[in-house]
Amino acid sequence: MSFSFLKKQAGITLIELLATLSLFSIVITLTSTLILQIFNSEDNIRKQISTKQELNILINEIRQQYRDNNLTICYENNQLSIEELQITYTNISEASFQNNGNTFSGANSNTCMEVDTESPLIIKIATSTTKIETTLINQSNQYTKDIQLVHEHDEVEEPGGDSYDVLFTFQCNFEGNPNFTKTRSPTVEFILNPLCGSPSIYTVENNATFSRNLLLNPQVNLNVNNNFYSTENVNSINIEENSNLNVSGNGIFYGNVTLSPNAKLQIDGDATFNDNIILDRKGRVVSEISIGGDVIIHGNITMPQFTMLTIDGNAKLNGNIYLQPQSLIIIKGDAICNGFIDNKSSIQVNPNKINTCS
Repeated sequence: MSFSFLKKQAGITLIELLATLSLFSIVITLTSTLILQIFNSEDNIRKQISTKQELNILINEIRQQYRDNNLTICYENNQLSIEELQITYTNISEASFQNNGNTFSGANSNTCMEVDTESPLIIKIATSTTKIETTLINQSNQYTKDIQLVHEHDEVEEPGGDSYDVLFTFQCNFEGNPNFTKTRSPTVEFILNPLCGSPSIYTVENNATFSRNLLLNPQVNLNVNNNFYSTENVNSINIEENSNLNVSGNGIFYGNVTLSPNAKLQIDGDATFNDNIILDRKGRVVSEISIGGDVIIHGNITMPQFTMLTIDGNAKLNGNIYLQPQSLIIIKGDAICNGFIDNKSSIQVNPNKINTCS
């Protein structure tokens, strides 16, 4: 009976015990590894934040001395110092400074550079974990004028010449310098419909002035052979799908400029936009703006995916810029941005030019 009783006893075998202990040790090992990784990750993040803060302090110190028109930067053996403040920063893995046509990186025999505060200073500083790039411009010397950006009171001039008021009627070609002031309909805007051939082309032989809202319906091209001007009472300029506004000279735009998918605005000269620019797309069909000269944009810029703004000259962008991924602003000259920028990586500026936008 005792033998039978022992056979019926429930218990844990040695193999089961060893398996349980092995599993328990694996769980402890994995948990410990995970905890260590979390601590290491947090430590790395703290180090990165600390390094970024130190670099920001360094940039602020350089900026202040630059504004005070008294700045000498020294860089040697991974140590960066500001001579006037007798401050030294260590653990700098890479640094370069561009100023007045010269590039200083400590790689040559010169270990210090006296900065010309009348010229922009382009700064690139990197550590093992962080990199900062910025451009300083001394506003007190109005360097924006030196880089030949169109100035606030020197903006594109209004179309001159012998302008004349014209009633906007069905007509495909306009000679001279028409000033479009009214239409026969009670509508408050000038509407161009596809009534001038296929493709439908309206042509102004010289300067064009619009004193009401302008709408280019689908399949319409408006060619202005010299300058384009919309007056201050204009609220909107809309270019619908598959339509183009081509300006051979300069352009001044009052009112929001909105481009539908596959619409294009081409300006061969300089341009000033006093209000907002809004581009649109439908799938891969996108709108596009191309400017051959300098540009000032006072309003905001909104660009969805795949849309493009190309500026061959200098650009001064005073408003906010809202860019979706894979939209693109290309600036071939100097670039000055004064507003908020969403997605700076979508702005491409000539690396040899002044850049405060990206």
